[in-house]
This record gives sequence, structure tokens and C-alpha cells, in this order.
Amino acid sequence: MLELDDEISAIRETGLRYAVLVMALLLLGTATAIIQTSLFEIHRAQVAEGAAEERSHALKDLVRARTADLEIQNRQLREAGEMLAEREKMTALGQVVSGVAHEVNTPLGICVTATTYLSDLVNNTDSELDRQEAADVVKMIMENISRASNLVKGFKKVAVDEMDDDRRSFDLPVYLREDLLPGLRSMLARNRHELELTGPESTPIHSYPGSIAQVVTNLVMNASIHGYGRSAPGSVIRLRLQDAGSRVVLEVTDSGRGMQEEIRKRIFEPFFTTNRENGGSGLGLMVVYNITTMKLGGTIECTSAPGDGTTFRIEFPKDCRDTG
Repeated sequence: MLELDDEISAIRETGLRYAVLVMALLLLGTATAIIQTSLFEIHRAQVAEGAAEERSHALKDLVRARTADLEIQNRQLREAGEMLAEREKMTALGQVVSGVAHEVNTPLGICVTATTYLSDLVNNTDSELDRQEAADVVKMIMENISRASNLVKGFKKVAVDEMDDDRRSFDLPVYLREDLLPGLRSMLARNRHELELTGPESTPIHSYPGSIAQVVTNLVMNASIHGYGRSAPGSVIRLRLQDAGSRVVLEVTDSGRGMQEEIRKRIFEPFFTTNRENGGSGLGLMVVYNITTMKLGGTIECTSAPGDGTTFRIEFPKDCRDTG
């Protein structure tokens, strides 16, 4: 009986050992599977990470290439815009040149005719009456020469200002009245439009006369071409200057066709024009906007309605150094 108990105990011990061994093997197999799965997942993650890194590098290279292309295109567009703006500036200046040349021809032609007549009169004079007539002719010659000289001086000053455009101190109404407006009136004479300036007699400022001249020139020509056209002789373009403390207000007004609201909203956009068939570039008012806001440190507004004309209102500091 004792031996049977010993055998049963031995069997139980052996079974327990087998059970432990089996459990150990099972645990080892499970651990091995877990380790293998983990290693596989780690490998797959490493492969995915490598692929993602490659895609990231490829994307970065693509972004750098696209960025370089965009920088080149932006530079080309900026240069093209500057060239077009310069062309617009030269076009406006060329119109002034043409107008002044036409205007100067009139007094010079009178001088040539009067000189020829004077020469004949002097050669044949033998009375006090003839000498008085000769004096009158000389006076007429001097007046017309002075008129031509003033036109040339004013144009030269404006042209130099527009090309160099150095900042300096000057009296704005005097500059407009004596230097800029004579040339503009010469241009407007072709369509028989008139130009009036109202406001203070003197307003000293420190700014860019060439930029102001270009703004006024573009706005006046815009009023003549788009506001009135050639079918409204005798029409008046009004420049109104106001001294507003530390700032200056300049309004350019016509009583012409006016604009629809959808057109008014777009007039400062680059290349927007309603006159392309006649050579309009769509840059004139864009140049005006850029000069007013960036160069002069001011603001510009436009009010208009069909049949009620158009007013451009510009406001800028008297001393452009105050804009920083």
C-alpha cells in the first residue's frame, strides 16, 4: 500500500513537471510570437518611416523648386510692372511735351511773322507813325518770346521733377499754377477743354513735386479722355486745393459721363481699362494710386455716378517725412 502511494506521488510529481514544462513551452512560444510580431511591427514602422522620410525629402525638394520658380516669376512680374509703370509715366510726359511744343509754336510763329514785318517797316520807314508801329511790333515780339520762354521753363522744371523726383520744399499752389498747369492746358487745348485751379495762394510743403505732377497729370488726362472725350468742347476740369492743417487735400473734378458703380470699384486695378480699343493701358490710375499711397503717404478716393461726373480726392501730408 505504501509503495502504491509512492508511485502515485511520483506520477503526480512527474505530471506536474510535464505540466510546468508544457506551460513553460507555451509561454516561451507566446513570448517568441510576441517578440517576432514586435520585431515585424518595428521593421514595418522603420520601413514606413523611411518611406515617409523619403517622401518628406522629395516634398521639400519640390517645395524648394516651386518656391524658386515662384520667386523668379514674381521678380519677372515685378520688373514687367515697373517697366509698364515707367512706360505710363513716359507716355504722360510725352503728352506734355507734345502739348507744350504745340503751344510754343504759336508765339514763336507770331514772332517770326512780326520780325519779318518789322524788318520791312524799318527799311521803309520815314515817319513818326511808322516808328510807333515798329515799337508796337517790338512789344508784341517781346511778349510772345516771354510767353514761349515761360512755357519752356515750366515744362523743363516739371520734366526734371518727374524724372529725378527729389524730395524738396516748394509752394504747391505756385508750382501747380506756374509750372504744371500751362503744359496741361496746352494738352487740353486740342479737345478744347479748360482747366481751373482754386484754393489758397500759398501752401508751402516738403514733398515730391514730380510725383504730385504725375498724379495731377494722369487725373486731368483721365478726366479729359474718359470724363468728356472729344465731343464736349468748352468743358471744364476743376482742381480744388485745400489747406487742411498738417495735410493737403486736392480734388480733381469733371462734370462728364461719370461711371457705373461696378466700374468705379475697379478703376485702381492694374490693366483695367474701358478704353483699350483706343490704346488705354489700364495703368494710369494704378500708378496714381501707388504714388499717392506709397510715395506721398496719402489716400485717394473716387466718387462718381452715371451722368454726374467724377471726383478724385487726394489727401497727403504736407511734410512727407512725417510718414516715416
